[in-house]
Amino acid sequence: MTGVRVGIDVGGTFTDVVLAVPGAGRVLHHKEPSTPGDPSRAVADGLAAVVAAAGLSPGDLTSVTHGTTIGLNAVIQRRGARIALVVTEGYRDVLEIGRSRMPSSFDLYAGKEEPLVPRDRIVEVAARLGPDGERVAVPDDAELDRVAAALTTASAEAAAVVVLHSYTDPAFEEEVTARLRERLPGMRLASSASVWPEVREYERTLVACLNAYIQPLMRDYFDRLAERLAGIGVTAPIYIAASNGGSLGLAAAAARPLETVLSGPASGVMAAARLAGAGGAGLDRLVTFDMGGTSSDIASRAAKNV
Repeated sequence: MTGVRVGIDVGGTFTDVVLAVPGAGRVLHHKEPSTPGDPSRAVADGLAAVVAAAGLSPGDLTSVTHGTTIGLNAVIQRRGARIALVVTEGYRDVLEIGRSRMPSSFDLYAGKEEPLVPRDRIVEVAARLGPDGERVAVPDDAELDRVAAALTTASAEAAAVVVLHSYTDPAFEEEVTARLRERLPGMRLASSASVWPEVREYERTLVACLNAYIQPLMRDYFDRLAERLAGIGVTAPIYIAASNGGSLGLAAAAARPLETVLSGPASGVMAAARLAGAGGAGLDRLVTFDMGGTSSDIASRAAKNV
């Protein structure tokens, strides 16, 4: 049974399972109604059904790759965790100000998107790096005690920690995060540089907050998924499709769930590009359209560009 692989895509309405046995040239498909209360149940049921239809057992699988829109739907529908943000003093409004761009600059009635973290759950900390990585401000224990108390008062499930210029010295920001983690053992905390160690404070802050926003939901889901699949006899490694068309191990996906947000659409685009090119269709330009129960995704492929 070497090479038996399964691909799974969880959508808001259906969970699709495809089993491939490369050596035998067999491909089987199964569509299972999604179970929004616990998506892992539909995954396990669908996988068991397609394996049985192939006359195999779950232990025969060599890999399971799983694409999901759970994180994407949580962001779109604003169903993520109650999160907080710890940010360098003076930068409490980084999400509110953003890039100071309005949807329509001359429309007096135009509204801005609501920040992912409301201002009353943003806590300033006396921690700061210079643009060259110099440690301008290092928080003492009393300062971190104050920040931890504020996060406790905010009743946050998770929080992102963003120190100015942390891309120059990610270790410093991680030290601040670790010291806060010691004071808040029940809260999920992540430094922005561990998620996206790039220049520009607004973008790095937003990415870190998005990661924190979906992390509790995704981590709990991945834990249930691993438990359910092990329960039906799956011993193969489980990979989570990534937004770049690649894949991540479960541990990496749980630590950086933001990288899985566009896994469903990306997988479809990669497949379409392969069919158009290597598949022999000879198409240089195409548009893909993927309609799900919650959102629809459109992508294009131009000549010599995928």
